[in-house]
Amino acid sequence: MQAIKQFVKFLVVQLLLVFLFLPVHSQIEFHLKPYQETDTILNPFSENQNLKSSQSLGQLDSIYHFDWNTTLMEWEKLLSSIKFYNDNKLLELEFIRAWNPASETWIEQQKNVRNYTAENRLSEETVLIWEANSQSWINYSRTSYSYSPDLVLDYYIKKSWNAGEEKWEENIKYIYDFDNEGNWTLYLRQDWNTDSSKWINNYQFTYIYQVGRKVEQIRQNWILNTSSWENNHRLSFTYEGDGLLSSELGETWSNTIMQWDSSTIIAYSYNLDDKLIEKLYQSWKASVWQNTVRYIYGYENPENNTEIVYSIWNSSSNQWEQNRQYLFEYNEHNDLIIETWLLWNEANSGWENDYKIVNFIDYSVSVNEMEGESGIHVFPNPFSENLYIEISPYLTSDQSIRIFDIRGQLVYSVQTSNSSIDLKDLNIPPGLYILSVSDGKQVENIKILRH
Repeated sequence: MQAIKQFVKFLVVQLLLVFLFLPVHSQIEFHLKPYQETDTILNPFSENQNLKSSQSLGQLDSIYHFDWNTTLMEWEKLLSSIKFYNDNKLLELEFIRAWNPASETWIEQQKNVRNYTAENRLSEETVLIWEANSQSWINYSRTSYSYSPDLVLDYYIKKSWNAGEEKWEENIKYIYDFDNEGNWTLYLRQDWNTDSSKWINNYQFTYIYQVGRKVEQIRQNWILNTSSWENNHRLSFTYEGDGLLSSELGETWSNTIMQWDSSTIIAYSYNLDDKLIEKLYQSWKASVWQNTVRYIYGYENPENNTEIVYSIWNSSSNQWEQNRQYLFEYNEHNDLIIETWLLWNEANSGWENDYKIVNFIDYSVSVNEMEGESGIHVFPNPFSENLYIEISPYLTSDQSIRIFDIRGQLVYSVQTSNSSIDLKDLNIPPGLYILSVSDGKQVENIKILRH
């Protein structure tokens, strides 16, 4: 039960991270507002923001989540995800694990498997859940992506696994459309009706642009009885002269008076480097705009956002009350490596630890590529018992092959003079390891995973 609770918290955190780490133009699509559908919209233009640096030479290797123990006053392991990439640097496999403090071991929770087209477009993603009783992975959900001839996302379909009949069942379909300039103009959700074996409209978002800028977004719900669309909410966007988003007005549709009513507004402020420094939310109440929440952004340089402070407006005292603080640390490559979430303690008038996320980034991949060669090739990876290793010719004979666990302890060692070796019946526990091959002059390392 504890593992389940941890995994649920992990999913909630991931949803929050989507809002915190996407650029401003993407946050508009993802941020959940009182009048919006709670589904997370897949933005076809958003890229992987985990590293927060488009110039990174590395790959996000693994992520570890920690919870603050207020009794022991220390960080406790919570969850982790281990990532594997294909030869094109595309995420291919991800394992999500929960920490079991009783046994002090990682417990498998979820496995995500991705497949790609020949053009490196995501074609399918399958989610599997670990079943402890059978000690095996069980299908859970699958998402299949379809693209137009010019490789633009056309639609994707979510399916759920029917264990009783051992088959995938269609569940939800999301359809996209774009104008001739490539602007995103439609996002349509349909639900599969098993009785009629047809896709039934649920809701849609339509987008309007002026001079390449999105100026309006309207959500409409499908009314089954009348087979027609009904307005639900509208977002209107305004921009500064330099193109920066300045405000976002939210309105809800009133069927009583058949017109739009103001609901919320978000005001964006920037510094001289055009970096977002404040996001102010207000709600329309009693014919006046009233403060609700705000985010204040801090930077250590023009590139790295190092702090976000979330405050809630107290209408009784007419002042802002600090609620959450998010701190971000970067390495020498300007990649995000540590995120610390803190809660404001009013009694102590100070910040207290709450949650921490640590990113481990592998730069060895890019180093090998810059050298033009890699010394080790292993398969399968992940493996269950046997591991086949090929060693490049530029490593001399008499290699030492060693396997280390993530704590750096040696768990396996063998000497060989062959250019290939088949390691059979490796008696090591499931987990992440570093395979190291050395000829006394050079050392090559690669990450391996036993499941």
